[in-house]
Amino acid sequence: MNVYLVRMIKDKTAFGIFWVEDARELFKLLDEKEDPGEFECLVLDDPGGLFFNEGFAEWKVGVDEKFPEVEDSPEQEEARSAALEQRHQTITENIEFSEALTQNVLLGYFDLTGFVPLSELLKRSS
Repeated sequence: MNVYLVRMIKDKTAFGIFWVEDARELFKLLDEKEDPGEFECLVLDDPGGLFFNEGFAEWKVGVDEKFPEVEDSPEQEEARSAALEQRHQTITENIEFSEALTQNVLLGYFDLTGFVPLSELLKRSS
């Protein structure tokens, strides 16, 4: 598994950190949101991590916790949609970067040279 730091080619804006097996999987993930051809990537070899604030999250991992099946009722579908939105909000509000990732990568203490356009990575993996 590889960890990629991804940014926009045109203005170098950070887009995300992704962990995938190869460039084809990264292409598929990026394609969910934007044109993958607009990105360049850097494989992160240094250690780092994402933590849930306070060291825990408000949902269980690895347990049988499922949202109720949506039936034809608009009220049930609305309730399920609200529950999913609340979970997403909780997750995004409660993630922080490890100290090593923050200092080395996000604050620029680590030399971030070697970004390669995703199209180039795809050629290399063919």
